[in-house]
Parts: sequence; structure tokens; C-alpha cells
Amino acid sequence: MSLQDCKNIFETREMIECFSVDILKEKKIVQTPSLRAALENSIASKLNDSSDCYARYEYIKAIADFHFRLVEASGNNRIYNIYERLFPCLARYQALYTFPDVMKGSHEEHKKILNMIEKSEYENAKTLLSQHIKKFINVVNERMSDKK
Repeated sequence: MSLQDCKNIFETREMIECFSVDILKEKKIVQTPSLRAALENSIASKLNDSSDCYARYEYIKAIADFHFRLVEASGNNRIYNIYERLFPCLARYQALYTFPDVMKGSHEEHKKILNMIEKSEYENAKTLLSQHIKKFINVVNERMSDKK
């Protein structure tokens, strides 16, 4: 694990997710029920014991499901398969460096991104999505530096 590895993973994530928004725009998709359901499920998910690694992983998965459904909504199965393989790498950094404080703030940003997509504000959605992802890299950078 390294900061460079983290950056590479999160850059790949950003590329896939933003491209998925481009596909939604191209296909004029504004209604994404599975994305709405993922948002509602993640808001409802509670973390009971942050020291339990399995509970952490399930909590992170519930929040990440929003991103999975975004990529899935593009309809490109190849991109989705690549994204699916990326998740364990993402989760590792999230669990160690951004959990749970940064994760909790994700709900509001996810809600804004979804609302922008539903209003056909795809470029604004991509901008916020990109900022959302880069925020995690910055936090990991700070926390990795603190542990040196």
C-alpha cells in the first residue's frame, strides 16, 4: 500500500465513474431507480461496531453501492466488470484511512449527484463526482503522512 497506489486506484475510479455519467448523458438517462434505491439503502445503513472489520466492510459496501449502481446504469457491462474488480482495492484504503468520518459525509454528495443527473445536469454531476472522489485521495494523503 502506498500513496501512489491509492492515487492510481482512485484515478481509475474517477475515470470510470465520470465516463459512466457521459454515457448516461449520451443515452439521455435521467431516471435511475437502482441508483435512488442504493442511496436510500446507504443512508439507512448503520455501523454498530467500527472495530469489527466485517461490519466496516459491509458499511463501506452499502455506501459504495451508489457508485456501483451509477456505473451499472451506463449499461456497459465491460466497464462494470472492471469497476467491480477495483472495489476491494478501494475498500482497503477507505477502511484504513477514511473510515468512518469521511464516509458519513458521502450521503449528501451522493444525493446531490443523483439530483443533478435527474435534472440532466450531467456536467455538474461529473464535477461534483470528481471532487467527491479526489477528497478521499487528499484525506488518505494526510493520514498516511501522519503515520510516518
